[in-house]
Amino acid sequence: MIEHVSSKNGGSKSKLLFPFQETSPGNRQFDLNRFDPAYWAHFRKQLKYLESKGVIVHLLMINGWQAKISDPSYLNWDGHFFNPAINVNAFTDYLSTAPAKFYSSVADNQTVLIDVQEAWYRKIIDETHDLDNVYYDLVHEMANHDEDWAKTQEWIKHMANIVRQRWAKYETRPIVLGMDSGGFNAAGHRRVPKSGTQVDWIATRPYFDVVIFGKRHFYKNTRDWRIHYRKPYIGQEISDDNGKKYSYGKTADRHHTRKYMWKFMMAKAQQMDLYYWPGYSIWPSKYWLINYDPNGYNRFEDDAMILRQFWNQLMDYPNLWFQGHVETGPGSHRYVLSSSKEALVYLSSATGQENVNYDSQLLELRNLALSDGAVQVSIVDPKIGILDKYSATISEGNVNLLLPAFTDDIAVHFTK
Repeated sequence: MIEHVSSKNGGSKSKLLFPFQETSPGNRQFDLNRFDPAYWAHFRKQLKYLESKGVIVHLLMINGWQAKISDPSYLNWDGHFFNPAINVNAFTDYLSTAPAKFYSSVADNQTVLIDVQEAWYRKIIDETHDLDNVYYDLVHEMANHDEDWAKTQEWIKHMANIVRQRWAKYETRPIVLGMDSGGFNAAGHRRVPKSGTQVDWIATRPYFDVVIFGKRHFYKNTRDWRIHYRKPYIGQEISDDNGKKYSYGKTADRHHTRKYMWKFMMAKAQQMDLYYWPGYSIWPSKYWLINYDPNGYNRFEDDAMILRQFWNQLMDYPNLWFQGHVETGPGSHRYVLSSSKEALVYLSSATGQENVNYDSQLLELRNLALSDGAVQVSIVDPKIGILDKYSATISEGNVNLLLPAFTDDIAVHFTK
């Protein structure tokens, strides 16, 4: 996969780095007992660069879908380091006919394979534990790529605890660890998963700090999961309410993407994905091209800066909760979060719509958690920034405001 992407973008195969050492340079025969220091030094350098730019890394510790035999053009098992064909380690012969047994190693007591899997997870923590911009996803897209769910459960528990133990060797601050549950059996993933389903099992594990879920979701479902599991929620590779995935490579997606990001912030989602997808056919037949224009592809970049400025001004986000509602006011989507110290309101046109104009009108808010008394009010245009600031008074959780005219979306920020 690394070779393929590099060559498609004009890179040199001779200069590629790999996490494991080759038995001789360029032979693509790897020794899984030997890490390549050059790779890991470069890996750490990349993460530190992102840290310097304020970029949070969702670190996929293993790509689950690669442990399967499928069309070779997808470069899954054919390019997997644990494939016996490309390593010199006899213990991987256990995987030769069934790569998905990668996740059965603990139950099947494959001790040498387990040791190497553990070493992989420990190495990642060794290289990243002191950085403040990394959180961890034990396995990305494992769903339907394991062989035996009962055995896989043992593996998940074992490896998650290996990660946590390694972290505790270095740090007293808490780790942030989760596992992507997208695609697993949830018995209706648009609702809170039923007890006993695979998704519910993953979400309720005490060794996972966050709920990570891919595929299509809605504001209501995201909110309901957040309430039910009481863990931070991360929407990975997720679609909007209309089933669309927005792309940084499509300039027309600017307004849809902005509303999508604000909406799911109001659902207490800690992350939502934005694809880089210029509109070509699905990989691997045509790879996404990289844009090196420093001015960017899409004016969503401008909107993203407004959202970041808004986020940085929040005072009490951990305590903001789904209390309060819009009694009357503009917008097809009307979302409220509040605590005793702060409240957020976001109003927007419907999913998939843009350039919808709203006249100046009264916003009536009821049952906010804000304590009575004076509050500072900021009116925010998510395309421009703060439009106005003034004082208002909260009485028994209620307040009325006259909003200006706006197009598509507007936000209100209350602080004590």
